[in-house]
This record gives sequence, structure tokens and C-alpha cells, in this order.
Amino acid sequence: MDPEHRRELEQNDLVEFITHFRELWIKHGLKSLLIILVALSGLFAYRWNMDQTKLEHDRAWGDLDSATSPDSLRAVAKAHAVDGVAVHAYLRAADLSLAKALGQGQFISSVDDERGVDDAQRQELLDAAQQDYQRVVDDPSTHIAVRLNAMLGLAAVAEWRQQWDEARGIYEQVQQLAGDRYEKIAGQAEVRAAALDRAAMPVMFAPEPPPEETSESPDVAADAPATQPAESGD
Repeated sequence: MDPEHRRELEQNDLVEFITHFRELWIKHGLKSLLIILVALSGLFAYRWNMDQTKLEHDRAWGDLDSATSPDSLRAVAKAHAVDGVAVHAYLRAADLSLAKALGQGQFISSVDDERGVDDAQRQELLDAAQQDYQRVVDDPSTHIAVRLNAMLGLAAVAEWRQQWDEARGIYEQVQQLAGDRYEKIAGQAEVRAAALDRAAMPVMFAPEPPPEETSESPDVAADAPATQPAESGD
């Protein structure tokens, strides 16, 4: 085939393609354009949603890391409901409330806690810790390991209130749920449950010793003189 003939065939093919494309565009062009626009819009919406999700994820975990008090942690939990942030925020808020009630952790050196907390404040802190731990336990999205740690916190609150049977029941549940998969957590619950018997045992004080008996004879009067007076020589 000579070059001239080949060129004519290529030109004919191009003309035929353009002709068919024009016919197809007239018949289906608007529909195809709409399909392309919808696909591009969906792709754009997907990318925008992914970017927003990542931004919200980063913002939520950043707020969680910067929160340092139970109140600020609860605010984070209410503001963010992504990737378990609320669960971790409530768990940390409960831990801080319990530590403050017991005078432990960072609160030992704080100005407010150098004066300590009175009984009413301690009960309020224990109530707050119990509520936050319970939120973590009741949340269906909570990971099993996080739920077990929250249950240990509930048992600690019960111990502090001397609710020994309730604490023992929680420790037994933790051991059952933990099983072999979370052996360390199950071991902690076992050790704490074993210590309950000693903690619940009432304190016994030794009886006071009887009073010591005096060595003086009961016949001698208490005001008797030490010596008898000398007789007169007259």
C-alpha cells in the first residue's frame, strides 16, 4: 500500500469517527454530560467529606490531649463523638475525679488540694467519677479493654464507700469478661478481690489493762504520820 492510499484511508476513518461521534453526541450528548457531571460531583463530595472527617478527627484528639480537668474532658466528650473520643474523655475525667477524691496523682501538689477536700466534696467527686465510669461501661461502642478499666474504676469507688459486696461483684464480672485475652486486667481484679476480705475486716483494739494495785496495807490510814512522836523524859 502506497503512502498516498494509506493517508486517504486514515482520513476516511477520521471523517467516519467524527461523523459517528457527532451523531452520538446529538442523540446522547446531554445525558452523557449529566452522567459525567454527577460522577465528578460525587467524587468531589467524597473527597470533601474525607477531608472534613480527618480534620474533625485531628481536632477531637487535639482537644482531648489538651484537656486537663474533669470538666474540660466532659466538654470534649459532649463536643466530639468520633473514633471513641467521648469514651476516652469520660474515662479520663472519671480517673481524675477519683484521684482528687482520694488525694492522689497530680492533685497532691496543687494549691487547692493542699487544703484537702471535706467529706461533702469527696462524695461529690465520687459521684462524678461513678457517673463517668458508668457512661463508659454503658456505651455500646466502647472497646472491651476500655470497658474493663472503667469497671475497675467503679469497683474502686465502691471500695472507698465500703460497699464490699458490690465491689466484689464487679471484680468477678471483670475476671469473667477479661478471660485469657486480657490476662493482666483479670489478674488485677483477682488481686483486688482477694484484698477485700482484709479491707472489710473490722479493726479490733486491744482491751485496756486493769489498773495496777497499790502496795500499801488497807489498815494504814492514808494520813498516818511517818514516825511516832518521842516520849517526854519528865
